[in-house]
Amino acid sequence: MSERLLDISSLHKRFQGLTALDNVSFSLERGSITSLIGPNGAGRTTLFNCVTGMFAPSAGTIRFDGEEIAGLSAHRISRVGVARTFQNLALCGGLTVLQNLMVGAYYRGRSGLLQGALMSPRARREQRDAETAARERLAFLDMEHAARAAPSELSYGQQ
Repeated sequence: MSERLLDISSLHKRFQGLTALDNVSFSLERGSITSLIGPNGAGRTTLFNCVTGMFAPSAGTIRFDGEEIAGLSAHRISRVGVARTFQNLALCGGLTVLQNLMVGAYYRGRSGLLQGALMSPRARREQRDAETAARERLAFLDMEHAARAAPSELSYGQQ
């Protein structure tokens, strides 16, 4: 398994006469937390949109875990593990923090509504897997203490 999780090389994005990204290259290491900063108009959102498939880059490569993803559709890119969120918080107030995190894991499930309602063996396995993944995310963020809390009990930054 490569230490480079995301590798962007010579990325360009043009909108007619406007160049939004001009030869962007960098790598992110597996397990790292990285921020992207810059002034308004610097191309941060355009970069995120190219990485997540909202925009196709004009040129360059984007590799996630060794797989070329530049130009793939957003739903195909999300299947390999790259997705974006928006700044508006859409948390389910009636669920715990742990349950809110589990909702994201169900997107990858294959059980379907009927198997889920009947709690088939496959649905139970997917639920266990979703809970395990959610607990791992909480541990990574050092927020295990918040698993049973309501999202409204967290600060805006923690949400």
